[in-house]
Amino acid sequence: MPPVTAVRTMPTTRKFQGEVRAPGVLSASAGWAVAYLLILAYYYSFIDYGLNLWDEGGFASGTLRTFRGEMAMRDFNPIGYLPGRYIYSSWFFDWFGVSLHSLRLSVAVLTPVMVLMVFAIARRVMSPGFSLLAAAMMMTAPGMYYNRFYPFFCVVSLFFLIRWLEKPGWARGLVLAGTIVLCVPFKTEVALFSAGLWAVLVPWRCREVIPGAEVPGKPAGRLSQGAALGLIGIGAACVLFYVWRYNVAEKFVEIVFTTRAVWGNPFPDLFPFVELWQQLGPDRMFERALFYFPLATYALVLVLLGWEKLAHRFGGQRRQAVLLATTGMGICAFGLVVWRAGFDNLIRTLPAFYILSAFVLYQAHIRLRAFLSGAGHNEKTPPWAPEKLLAAFLVALFPLIFFYEMTVGHGFYVGSAGALRENTERLEVDRMAVWTNPYEARWARDILKKIELVTEPGDAILALPLNPLFYFLTDRPNPIVHEWILPGMLDEAAQEAVVRQLLIQPPHLVILSDIAIDGREDRRFSRYAPKIHRYLRRHFQLWEKVGLFEVLLPVGPSGIPDVP
Repeated sequence: MPPVTAVRTMPTTRKFQGEVRAPGVLSASAGWAVAYLLILAYYYSFIDYGLNLWDEGGFASGTLRTFRGEMAMRDFNPIGYLPGRYIYSSWFFDWFGVSLHSLRLSVAVLTPVMVLMVFAIARRVMSPGFSLLAAAMMMTAPGMYYNRFYPFFCVVSLFFLIRWLEKPGWARGLVLAGTIVLCVPFKTEVALFSAGLWAVLVPWRCREVIPGAEVPGKPAGRLSQGAALGLIGIGAACVLFYVWRYNVAEKFVEIVFTTRAVWGNPFPDLFPFVELWQQLGPDRMFERALFYFPLATYALVLVLLGWEKLAHRFGGQRRQAVLLATTGMGICAFGLVVWRAGFDNLIRTLPAFYILSAFVLYQAHIRLRAFLSGAGHNEKTPPWAPEKLLAAFLVALFPLIFFYEMTVGHGFYVGSAGALRENTERLEVDRMAVWTNPYEARWARDILKKIELVTEPGDAILALPLNPLFYFLTDRPNPIVHEWILPGMLDEAAQEAVVRQLLIQPPHLVILSDIAIDGREDRRFSRYAPKIHRYLRRHFQLWEKVGLFEVLLPVGPSGIPDVP
């Protein structure tokens, strides 16, 4: 018989391992790329549906001014918004032309990244199916285009924070620090609480040992450490200079503490539940309940972690790291709702809730299956068995209600495909071609016609309190430094400064909407900016009322408006 031939061992050199892994890496990268393109195609399918004549104009007008060389906080004052979003989106004006479509595209290309990162975070603590559930919730309601930078940077910061917690090292620390620095010109508050959360979790990470997370190889050399520290120092210096140069700290304190006193809203009531249900209906009641679900979920996750710690029943240090970081980010982000309890604000704070609610459902599903098995059932029970159908129904109940409400009960204002159903009338004007509701389309057409009738490009017009979209669409400049004026923004001295600006450059036409914001009489423009309102009433008179807007013209020599 021939001699026994020894089994040849496979080479284990690093080069060979790289060659073996390369196809898998390429396959995974291709999968992520395909997922990104599919999600982008989904958002692009309704990118031109919906219109907000109010808030969206601030994003559009500020980006156009930045595109032309101005700088937010230096040349104009977009209260609460920093130059980053305007600089970034102005690139899309350069590449695709000046239009609302280009502006929305600048946000749409970022949104799939947010969805995929939510899936990647969730996958660390739950099964693929429930991770997809978290990503689907994120995908269904990412928030409005012009306010999506807040959830985006929350998710990106959380993703890189978790990566650092899994494997602390100079490279990942530098990426996380760079992400936090990048947040500053977009969302300073996200940078602040991300840095704070990192600082809080560093001692915890130093105490805990995450299996398999030790940094392999020899420690980083002095040169690499010095380079990393140098880059972090340069970044910190740039941030400090930016904060000092544009007085960011003072403005941040003013917005958070001073403005909140007159601009904040209380949380919506849930009781008496039956009476409110009959009065408001199920859709509005779900909207109200959604204000309380995130905090309840964060509290439940913290209780679960505490119970595991006390009972010494650890689900894995990696899982603890992900859950602690996600809960911390969710609580910090929820401060936006505490500052002003509006539904638009709430949607922006929910990425962490999407992850943790899917985790809670995942845990409930595990325990429910265990209960059914203990009752005499086994894994061979067919999927259509009544007990399994009941378990699936109970676990899927909240997600199904959520998906229904976000796509049927809401649309444009949560960033969902429900915008296709809500907006049925085409509105095509210079720089904008969208589908919107009939009454907003009529208002926009009528006001734009009047602006074009009595003014020329370059003539100043004034649109208050929050309608800079008309500056963007007509190429008529804003004569004052403020893009909008909302409750709590201006004291008497600041109002007098605005009046002086109007005396220096009187507008040729004024668009005024003196509505009760949030249904509160003290939030009418005439109430919170009385000096500016008196000036406008004294020097301008009504030409025509269009929907919620008054179109005013300067008073002529005869004491009546100069109507063409």
